[in-house]
Amino acid sequence: MQTETAEYFREKAEQCRRLAGAVANQRDPVVANLLALAVEFEAKAVALTAEEASAKQIEQTAPEK
Repeated sequence: MQTETAEYFREKAEQCRRLAGAVANQRDPVVANLLALAVEFEAKAVALTAEEASAKQIEQTAPEK
């Protein structure tokens, strides 16, 4: 089972931006769709990063038993 990481989503976002930039007709709706997808991937990366940071914070502040 593959677990997607924040880095994975950042790479996918960059890939979408590169593809959007490579489309000859920048008015083509596919450009906007790719850029929107890039934003979604970036948002997932940010969310995962925040989750990881929260988990680490909880681990650091949890009382030892």
